[in-house]
Amino acid sequence: MSRLNVTSSQELKNKTALKEDKLFTVILSKTPLEIEKYFDNNLSDLSGMDSAQIDTYIDDNINSLAEAKNALKVLARDSAFMSSHLKLLVKAMGVLVKKV
Repeated sequence: MSRLNVTSSQELKNKTALKEDKLFTVILSKTPLEIEKYFDNNLSDLSGMDSAQIDTYIDDNINSLAEAKNALKVLARDSAFMSSHLKLLVKAMGVLVKKV
């Protein structure tokens, strides 16, 4: 006996929205190596550091308010970049899980 695959209208909307997402289509068109390079090119070196390395970097390199502001801007851009990609990943996971 075969199972009938019924897709709800909300699932269809989610799939359609995901396919129309420009960021999703850009990432989907890349190989795993290209995706790794994409992230490397869009994130600062700070994003790859652990807490102790960030502490050391700040202690050694941030000596003025201007340098602190610049570091905060870099971290904010990294955070915004990762947030948008995490949201996309969650949407894609939701669509994939419903396929299983």
